Amino acid sequence: GLPYQVGTIVQNVGTAWAVAVALREGKPLISRVVTVTGKAVAEPQNFVVPLGTPLEHLIEAAGGFGLKPGKVIVGGPMTGGAQFDLEAPVTKTTSGVVALGEAESHTPDSSPC
Repeated sequence: GLPYQVGTIVQNVGTAWAVAVALREGKPLISRVVTVTGKAVAEPQNFVVPLGTPLEHLIEAAGGFGLKPGKVIVGGPMTGGAQFDLEAPVTKTTSGVVALGEAESHTPDSSPC
């Protein structure tokens, strides 16, 4: 079943960290742990960044693109959304930036079943 159906909560590390900081230090959510990864990223890593940081700054801090990116996804590869403007900011819901290589992001042509 789904987490709510079995009485549990599933959170990512960044959210757990933000809750701990809020409870221990009384600080509001003004920064976020963001993972920058994917085959197109030169040096994948995690960052703690202020909300509002442009995505392009994260890519640059991770060594830039090592390969030409085919697609940049904010969130994760399964539930994230394609991002076409790297000037877009980190928000309180940004947990990761995945830069796929061109081969990984190729969408095959549709065909009949």
